[in-house]
Amino acid sequence: MTTKLVNPDHPVIIQGGMGFNVSTWYLARIVSMLGGLGTISGVALERVLAIILQNGDPGGHFREALRHFPFPHIAEMVLKAYFIEEGNPKKLKRQSIPIFQVNPRKMWIALNITANFAAVWLAKRDNPNKISINYLYEIRPHLYAILGAMLAGVDFITVGAGIPLQISDIINAIYEGRTVKFRVALEGEKEPYEMSFDPELFLGGKLPPMKKPRFLPIVSSHVLAMALVDRLPPGSIYGFVVELPTAGGHNAPPRGMLILTPTGEPVYGLRDIVDWKKIKALGLPFWIGGSMASPEMLAWARSEEIGATGIQVGTAFAFCEESGLDEKWKKIARKLAFQGKYSVFTDILASPAGYP
Repeated sequence: MTTKLVNPDHPVIIQGGMGFNVSTWYLARIVSMLGGLGTISGVALERVLAIILQNGDPGGHFREALRHFPFPHIAEMVLKAYFIEEGNPKKLKRQSIPIFQVNPRKMWIALNITANFAAVWLAKRDNPNKISINYLYEIRPHLYAILGAMLAGVDFITVGAGIPLQISDIINAIYEGRTVKFRVALEGEKEPYEMSFDPELFLGGKLPPMKKPRFLPIVSSHVLAMALVDRLPPGSIYGFVVELPTAGGHNAPPRGMLILTPTGEPVYGLRDIVDWKKIKALGLPFWIGGSMASPEMLAWARSEEIGATGIQVGTAFAFCEESGLDEKWKKIARKLAFQGKYSVFTDILASPAGYP
C-alpha cells in the first residue's frame, strides 16, 4: 500500500529508526521518496562512517557527502585518518576508532559530526521530502550528533529510550549559534556532570544558516507525554510517537512491579494502557507504534476515537531489502514469517540500558 502525504509535516507512516545501521540512509531515503517519513538510526554513526571508509567506501557515497560538508578541513581530517583505497587489500594497519567519553577526543567529535551530516545529506540528496534521524536518549553524544544532522538540513528528530528533556535546548542552542550544554549522570557522583561544546570554536568558523528541525519525543505512556508538555517551553515539541509494549524497539519496562511470565517475559498491566483521550487533548500530532503494520491498524489509529495522525512501523522495514540487516538473517526471518513458524520473545535482560 502506498500512502501519499496529505501534509508534508504530517506523514501518515513513520519508518522506525532502528538499531546499529539497520535504518540506513538508503532505507530512509526510499521511504521518504514514497511519501512516508524516512528515519535514519543515529546510533554510533561515527563507527559506521569509519568502518565504511576503511572498507574503501563502495560507491563513493560517503566521500561525496563529505565533499559537501561546510567545513572542509574537518572532513579532510576524517578522510585522511580513515579512508583506505580499495578496502585495504594490502592489509595495512587500520586507524583505531575512538570511543565516546564525556570529554571526547577531537577525532571522535569530528567523526561523529561528519557521520551524522553524511547520513542525512545522503538521505536528502535529490529528495524533496522529509527526513528524520532517531537517537536513543541513554546514548549521550547528542551535542555533536544533532549538530551534524542540522548542518545537513534534517527535518525531524525523534528521541526515545529515556526522558528527553534536554533535546529541545540542544536544538535551540545549535540553531542560535550558542555553546551547547548537556547534563549527564555519572556513576558514584551526586551531581550531574555538564558537558559543554562550542560548535564554532571546534569547527573554526561561523555556522551556516540552518533550519530548526521538529522534535518528536518517543514515549510509552500518556503520563510521560503530559509531563514533557508541562515541563518544556511551549513550541518545544512538535508531536509524539507513542510506542505500545509490542513495539519491536526499546520497550519501556512495565509500570509498577515487575512481573515475569513462566518463560521470563515481562507482564504489562493496566498502568501500561495508553489513555488516547489524554494524548489527543494535548493538541499535538501523534503516531502509534507497536503491531501497527497493517491497513486495518492504520485505519484504527486514524479513527475519530483514537485521533492519531498515523503510525510508526519498524519490523516490516527492518526485514525489507533496503535495510542494513544482514541478508542472511532477513531471508530466514521472512521465510519463517511466511510459514507462520516464527516466535517473538521479549527478553528482560537483553538490553544494557535496562529495557525489555
